[in-house]
Amino acid sequence: MLTITDVHVHYPVGRKILRAVDGVSLDVAAGETLGIVGESGCGKSTLAKAVLGLVKPVQGSVTVDSQNPDGLSGTALLGFRRNVQMVFQDPYASLSPRRTILQSLLEPLEVHQIGNDRKERIARAEATLDAVGLDRTSLSRYPHEFSGGQRQRIGIARAIIADPMLVILDEPVSALDISVRAQVINLLADIQRTRNVGYMFIGHDLALMRHVTDRVAVMYLGRVVELGTTSEIFDNPQHPYTRSLILSAPSPDPTKRRTTLALDGDPPSPLDIPAGCRFQTRCAYRTDKCLTDDPQLIQLGDARRIACHHSNTLPAWTSV
Repeated sequence: MLTITDVHVHYPVGRKILRAVDGVSLDVAAGETLGIVGESGCGKSTLAKAVLGLVKPVQGSVTVDSQNPDGLSGTALLGFRRNVQMVFQDPYASLSPRRTILQSLLEPLEVHQIGNDRKERIARAEATLDAVGLDRTSLSRYPHEFSGGQRQRIGIARAIIADPMLVILDEPVSALDISVRAQVINLLADIQRTRNVGYMFIGHDLALMRHVTDRVAVMYLGRVVELGTTSEIFDNPQHPYTRSLILSAPSPDPTKRRTTLALDGDPPSPLDIPAGCRFQTRCAYRTDKCLTDDPQLIQLGDARRIACHHSNTLPAWTSV
């Protein structure tokens, strides 16, 4: 349903090139949730913008239902945008304070000419509010009258009202309280079951990713360094960076002490990417080969891909 093929997104910065996304290939099936994890600045949000058609890759392609936004215009581009929607991280900033909830929900219907008249569109807005668990009286109110969790539900309602094939979730619950976070996650799961929509879920919370995703792509400095099913990634990570990310996450059990070195230091600047393996400046297992040879993402199973020269010789992983 979504196919990302060798996408590169670069930005000129003075005389240098910032390689925000540098050769990423991924796919998402209908009804599947693909998680994208990595530190800030690794290219997650830029990749999302490329999928949405908000930035144009300098190389590679993005297709949704066999449609590529490059070169599309008019009705064809509108059709693409209807199929790809986004739920933003900040429920406070993603809704216009000057518009009622009804106005915010009617806009995508009007833009995409969904419904025969205003009455039919209002009925669809009411049904969508029902789907996200909000009272229909909310339609006449403004965003400042709602809590953070309620605003995020409104953001989800706005994203799904046009029946998209793919929804990009850019850390949709990170600004919410724990109890509200659970409600929103359950809501997203219910929507996926009933509508068979695909999710591209961007986040930092590894415990949450383990709970909500089917597959996980780990990004570092603009590239995917490990890809696999959620159980493979968390139960047997084979890239040193993935292991470090997992070890860096806080443990809910205060009696557990981690003896393995967690992630240390900051990633290099994407303006000055090191030669060889991009993770070699922080990797405890680097060798001379890592300093000169750039590891490629190789397939090690039906859904497992790893970019590491020494993935087969790393110490056995102990679950944390």
